[in-house]
Amino acid sequence: MQIKVEKKTKRKIILAIIIGAAAGFINGFLGAGSGVLLMFAIAAFNPDKSEEAARDNFATVVACVLPLSVVSTVIYVMKDAASGELVGRFAIPAAIGGIIGAYLTDRLNTKILRLAFAVLVIIAGVNMMR
Repeated sequence: MQIKVEKKTKRKIILAIIIGAAAGFINGFLGAGSGVLLMFAIAAFNPDKSEEAARDNFATVVACVLPLSVVSTVIYVMKDAASGELVGRFAIPAAIGGIIGAYLTDRLNTKILRLAFAVLVIIAGVNMMR
């Protein structure tokens, strides 16, 4: 049995695959930035612009970035491009910070979340240009 898929839906699926692949490439190549691309894409794909949907978008980005980061980390460490010692030093505190951040995401106003995201993107961009 063949399931009929509308052309518009096919285009969205193909676009999502391309954006996902681009986010993976960016994560592996630069080690950062995939979340920014995914945040814009997921927000564009989600027709719901409510405050709850914005929170869900942030959570979805994190859920997508986690496997990208794990794969990139394993490859970097295997190729001796990253220090396994430093990864170990930062991974546990980062996980604790992730738990705290996930807890706060549901409790903060989405305007604060968007502002924090924008400020971090700007700071990261400025630091990358040095």
